[in-house]
Amino acid sequence: MQPAVPAMCEPGEEACTREDEKWRSPLLQALVSGSVATATSLLRTRQADALNNPRLSILEDVFPLALTTIAELYDKYGVTGREKPYFDFARELWSLMPDHERQIPDMLCTFLYAGCKFNQIEFVAWVLPIVKQHAAINLVSLMCDRTYEFNQLRHSALYYVCMNGSSQLYDMFVDACGGISPFMFEATMYARVY
Repeated sequence: MQPAVPAMCEPGEEACTREDEKWRSPLLQALVSGSVATATSLLRTRQADALNNPRLSILEDVFPLALTTIAELYDKYGVTGREKPYFDFARELWSLMPDHERQIPDMLCTFLYAGCKFNQIEFVAWVLPIVKQHAAINLVSLMCDRTYEFNQLRHSALYYVCMNGSSQLYDMFVDACGGISPFMFEATMYARVY
């Protein structure tokens, strides 16, 4: 199910709003059509044009569409092993964002959760140190608590790691916890709750 794209309007038309105009963007058109490789290529080769004609907000226009697209694919097909281009695209977008936007805890946590959910080893290896260093993010809660305030998915990061059976991601979590299994933190947390 693709997002609804409004009918095109010519720039300057009275009825043409910013919302209508942004859909003229080749970047958004590539995402809507499911061609994330084309969208990534546009960012890499024609970055200024891709984000400025018309003007797009990475945070408000591009990321939400990319997330919606991958979520719809997951709902339809589950984890297929072909999701890496979406994570390359997210990483490319993140590199283009201003620093204050790069540090938004919800976004960083969503990156980690999604990387774990889709078993993206390289992506998690990239984002985990960023998340770990962020002062506003509680790494143990992120890993173990599905009700953590920055969790926009349904389960904890550790749940997704276990669901996929990824020993590589689990080992990354153990290293991030100073050599201690995140299951120890999870058991302690649940012993207090229940």
